[in-house]
Amino acid sequence: DEIDKFLNSSSELRGVFQDGHKRGGSVPRCVPVPNGTFTVEHFPTWAPRVIAGLNRLPAEITDRSIKIVLQMVTKEEQKSIEDFDELEVGSQQFDLKRKIVRWVQDHFENLRNNWTPAIPDLPTPRARDNWRAFVSIADEAGGEWPERARLACVQLSEPELAERDDGLDMLRCIRSIF
Repeated sequence: DEIDKFLNSSSELRGVFQDGHKRGGSVPRCVPVPNGTFTVEHFPTWAPRVIAGLNRLPAEITDRSIKIVLQMVTKEEQKSIEDFDELEVGSQQFDLKRKIVRWVQDHFENLRNNWTPAIPDLPTPRARDNWRAFVSIADEAGGEWPERARLACVQLSEPELAERDDGLDMLRCIRSIF
């Protein structure tokens, strides 16, 4: 949560996120060795991530992301929202994790061989790269999932959801004042 505070101020952390976008990504680090010197080791960074923030993230991060914009609930909506029960969710997560692990084990070879699914025409090649794993999993799951995944690709990749230029936003705000 609030990752924007860290990513906007740390080019090193942004580099870890950038390199972790593709399989084989790594980040070099100096590591001490027994003789008292240091050696450079590459640590793998490729992994899915879910991050949340309140402000805009750097373009090199959003370009490698599937952006889901959340909105604050209204006071009226808050009345119908149940309290978050951490104990209940905690007990459910272990069963869900077990089922996910089993599903992946059962479908691993098919997923490995179907890493080039048909992806809808999206604004950029990187956007298609961002969706490849999701669409592959949806295709393997079957049923309504392939159609739903492709619909999400298109809807969440629409240009108006793309990161806008801060300078243009500032000019728009100034213009609205006058």
